[in-house]
Amino acid sequence: VLFHAPVSVAGILRFLDDHDNDVLGVLAAGLLRVSEVAPRIRPLLADVGMRDLAVTTLGLLRDGESSAEIVKDTSAPDPRARARAYEALGRIGRFPGGFPIDAIRDPDPDVRRAVFVAAGRCGEVSLQNSISQLLADSDPRMRRAGAEALGALGQDTAIPNLMPLLADTDAGVRYETARALGRLRHRPAVSTIVG
Repeated sequence: VLFHAPVSVAGILRFLDDHDNDVLGVLAAGLLRVSEVAPRIRPLLADVGMRDLAVTTLGLLRDGESSAEIVKDTSAPDPRARARAYEALGRIGRFPGGFPIDAIRDPDPDVRRAVFVAAGRCGEVSLQNSISQLLADSDPRMRRAGAEALGALGQDTAIPNLMPLLADTDAGVRYETARALGRLRHRPAVSTIVG
């Protein structure tokens, strides 16, 4: 499908009136770079049944105009909604009113993981030490999040903390660590990774 062609965009946008989550999910995945899509999705933030999908999609679209509405979900009672909001805002790359540093103490581990990754994507260098502590967490999901966040922060000072994770027992941790070190352009790590 040629998403840049006006005819195909108009045809696809008609499907945005469909309220079936599967249809909208497929469309969102296929329309990530089409600027006409975000204005059609933003109104779905007001629809309780569609809000989750709208938050995720607008995050994938990196729609900064929706961030003020999405940030409301960071205080939702449902941890899945909080995690989804942090993931979306991390992709967008900014938090209205500043990054909520206290969120690193959220009681839900999935929310904390999303907070740390968002902190990295948003360039919250002030959280580098807290993020580095994740690398020693017993949960591999948290170690992966720590490696991803440190890579996104782009600070060379994270390299000594990341290097030991190349030998982690979890393949996902090793993968995220290799990606992080690649983002940091650390030549000795590259030779360790490639052999």
